[in-house]
Amino acid sequence: MEALDLSLYADSKVSALSGGTKRKLSVAQALVGDPALLLLDEPTTGMDPRSRLFLWEVVYTLVKGGRSVVLTTHSMPESEALCDKLAIMVNGSIKCIGSPLFIKNSYGTGYNIRFHLNHDDSEHKDAMARKFLGAFPKAVVLVIVLSTLDWVKSAFNSLLPLLVSLQNLCSYVFRRRMRHHFSSTFRHLATLPSSLPMLSRA
Repeated sequence: MEALDLSLYADSKVSALSGGTKRKLSVAQALVGDPALLLLDEPTTGMDPRSRLFLWEVVYTLVKGGRSVVLTTHSMPESEALCDKLAIMVNGSIKCIGSPLFIKNSYGTGYNIRFHLNHDDSEHKDAMARKFLGAFPKAVVLVIVLSTLDWVKSAFNSLLPLLVSLQNLCSYVFRRRMRHHFSSTFRHLATLPSSLPMLSRA
């Protein structure tokens, strides 16, 4: 009860609990007997953001403790946060299986790069832009807000040397872009031939 933050509801009827609390109760029931393998079917459906993050922590702690957890979910942030390996299923058949990194690399088209300039003036913005476009002519500026510039670059090759050369002008963050939102990826996979070979990579 304490592990799932359910002590407050110890004397409550299940019918009086909210949907999210019922979900946590289901997970608590699954943990009775300290199983080595835990099967969870969309465990965070109906939960508010706070409860969802709390349950993520519970699942993460279970995995760190040596248990195996298999869960189904429609939430890609959830699967990326909790899973070592993902399997995408369509009509009961696995169409793709691999690590989150493998899935991203399979559907990625480039990177978003955000630059935070050390000095908010046009001279520094122009200097940074010249260097970046000189190295990657096909890069696109998404937005410029004060001292922040967002770019899209189509390839990661040779990016590190450029970032090193820009280190005195700015700091930066970047993340992988997806060719599709994962929701449309599921729809795309549903249209593929049933004979499509299953992909697999650690």
